[in-house]
Amino acid sequence: MRHKTKNDIDTCYYNARRSPSVNAMVKYLGLERETALAIKRVLTGRTDLMTVESARKRQLEAYNPHEPLTLALEAVNELMELYGVEYIASRADTMHEVQGVEYINNGDTYNLTMTYDYRDDLWRISSWGNYIELEPERFKD
Repeated sequence: MRHKTKNDIDTCYYNARRSPSVNAMVKYLGLERETALAIKRVLTGRTDLMTVESARKRQLEAYNPHEPLTLALEAVNELMELYGVEYIASRADTMHEVQGVEYINNGDTYNLTMTYDYRDDLWRISSWGNYIELEPERFKD
C-alpha cells in the first residue's frame, strides 16, 4: 500500500466509511447528537469548511491554501470546543510524506478524542496516549 502524502490528502476525508459513526461519537466522546452530526458532515465533506469560523480564519491567514484535511481538523476542534489540533510525529515521516497522527487536544493523555492517522488514512476515536503505548516503535521519542 502506498502511503498518502500531504498532497494526496485533499479528498481522503470524504470517505464516510473511514470515519466514526455518529452513535460512536455520542457514546465514546460524550457529544450531543447534533454536535456529532455536524462533525460527521465535516468528515464526509458535506459541510463547506469556510462556514466554520476557525477553518475560515486559518485559511484566510495563510499565504498558501491549506489542505482540506487541515481545515477539517480545525473545524472538528471548534465543534468539540477543545484546545487545538496536535501532531504526533512518526519515525517514518519525511519532508514529503507524513505517517503520524493528528488529534484534537482535550487536555488529557488518555481521554478519548478524534484522531486522524495519516499512515492508515483513517479517522478514529482514540487517545494519543493509546497510540504511543500500542505502537512505541512507530513514534519519535
